[in-house]
Amino acid sequence: MHSNIKNIGLILLATILLLLPEPGMRLDNREMKKAYKGVSSTKLKVLSSGPQVLSQPHQLKIRSMVEFVADERSGFSFSLSPAPAPKLRVQDQEILPLREALNLSQRESIEILSNAMISVSFANDIFNNTDHYFTNGIGIEFVHPAIRKIPLTNFLFPGTSGSEVLYGLQFTHNMYTPLNPDLQNISFGDRPFAATLSLSIYKISINHFKGSRISSGIRLGIMGPAALGSEVQSMIHDIEPEGWVHQLGNSIIADYYIQYESGFLKSRTLSLNYLAGFNIGSLHNKANAGLVLRFVNEAGKQKTQNKISAGLNYSFFLRSQINLIAYDATLQGNMFRSNSDYHLENAEISRMTFYATAGFSLNYQGINLSVEQSYLSPEFNGALPHRWLQIKTSFAL
Repeated sequence: MHSNIKNIGLILLATILLLLPEPGMRLDNREMKKAYKGVSSTKLKVLSSGPQVLSQPHQLKIRSMVEFVADERSGFSFSLSPAPAPKLRVQDQEILPLREALNLSQRESIEILSNAMISVSFANDIFNNTDHYFTNGIGIEFVHPAIRKIPLTNFLFPGTSGSEVLYGLQFTHNMYTPLNPDLQNISFGDRPFAATLSLSIYKISINHFKGSRISSGIRLGIMGPAALGSEVQSMIHDIEPEGWVHQLGNSIIADYYIQYESGFLKSRTLSLNYLAGFNIGSLHNKANAGLVLRFVNEAGKQKTQNKISAGLNYSFFLRSQINLIAYDATLQGNMFRSNSDYHLENAEISRMTFYATAGFSLNYQGINLSVEQSYLSPEFNGALPHRWLQIKTSFAL
């Protein structure tokens, strides 16, 4: 009897506190009502489900129903502001209905396994029986909360209030060649040889309530012989391509990019998002806009004990976008001075390109495998469309 009265009282207290605005929040009443439409006392009963310990729990905080932050430190708890509330633990399978009521399914737990993970990717056009243009890419990625202590993160785009934030470092090596990389002479009118070696620091802010994601990053590195494109391709090819002697000259890479993504059509398993972004700097100056369609199997999420699914989850995705190109150093060389035997001129560059990618992702107990096929329309006059395949594997730490 006393337990029931305590539970009912706790629900009423939670409901009252959830209606109180948090100082500093900028959401208006209409946005508040839209965000929490459909949240009933039935859904809120999860707040009074009693202490049930998880073996690998996270802490979940909801502040005035406008902030949702995942933090792997203690048991599931709901901290209600401005007045503190006792920590309550809930069964993991009860989290999913609450997330649905709050429209919190935007975080792609299959794509982003955890706030601490390492990934390795390999991209090559050999899977499409070609060996030209973008011909090889290697990436190593590290995501961890400690990266936010690096001073450069202060220059990354700030996330919206209530966002979950991830920080990462990405090492990338890319190579580009003309249609016939084995020719020693310059292939005029074709893509020049080029290689890039870069390290990016990035930040991803995911707002579950608004169903949006903002990614921003700073890319620093080198393009030219110092990026070791000739040496890497020599290790891959039996016959060493001789055209690398005419590759684009050394130049510094210093880029800044932002990508925004938000959903306008979403169900439990299917979402359609629009995206827009830009990249400015010495390597690329371009803008893009497009759509992303995703299907996510969430069958295993109801049994998870942290962000990593306990069972097998999978997703399929299709992305298409239009790119508007102002400058591409992998085609045109150093934008400040000419230090190459050969490069394409401004008049030869396609100012608008179409990019599309489709693929699938598998996740099992913190191990992820994704495969995607990419397509890019011609980048310059007389060029061919190009395709390549990327394989990526990730491990939660």
